Amino acid sequence: MCRRYEPRLLAKFDRVITVSQKSKEQLVACNPDLRISVVPPGVDVPDAPKTHTPEKGRNLIFMGAMWRPNNIDAVLYFYRSIFGLIRKAMPEVTLYIVGGSPSEEVKRLASDPGVRVTGYVEYSSVLHGM
Repeated sequence: MCRRYEPRLLAKFDRVITVSQKSKEQLVACNPDLRISVVPPGVDVPDAPKTHTPEKGRNLIFMGAMWRPNNIDAVLYFYRSIFGLIRKAMPEVTLYIVGGSPSEEVKRLASDPGVRVTGYVEYSSVLHGM
């Protein structure tokens, strides 16, 4: 379903990128002249060096814009409901919360010694073990 402004706004661009075929189909239904590419979310870096070694411990990374309500809810839910279960099985695990502008509630999770709230980091830093 298109909002009124979408067909006019999107027509101003040479190409539109969406993350799913369904989104593409919805946009084409609004404006069949749009040039749309589908780029699914995720990263494929087969040549990236492996960063985890036993000496570095066991790490989990939660990445997202930490000011967005849905990401805040997700990381708080993960911390409160799931992370403790993982920690029971692996006491040495560290949770890295990576993402720009973390809310105060997310920042408070760093009071747990098993949690690091980094804020924004360059993508290459994540690949190379921060």
